[in-house]
Amino acid sequence: MLIDTKKISELPFDGQIELMEAVMSALAQNQAEFDSPKWHLQELEARTHELNETEKWRSFEEVRERLKS
Repeated sequence: MLIDTKKISELPFDGQIELMEAVMSALAQNQAEFDSPKWHLQELEARTHELNETEKWRSFEEVRERLKS
């Protein structure tokens, strides 16, 4: 199936949102038929690993000061 993205971009914003919601709803109904790509699991594992490395965490104030300098 070929989708004409030009036609989508010509829709008003609320029409684009409605279209996106319809697509997401259809995907959710058929999710059992799809296998996630391997990179999804790899990315989730990497992010979980990063979250567990609390010694690398910085406070909001530390980050803000670093960005200012």
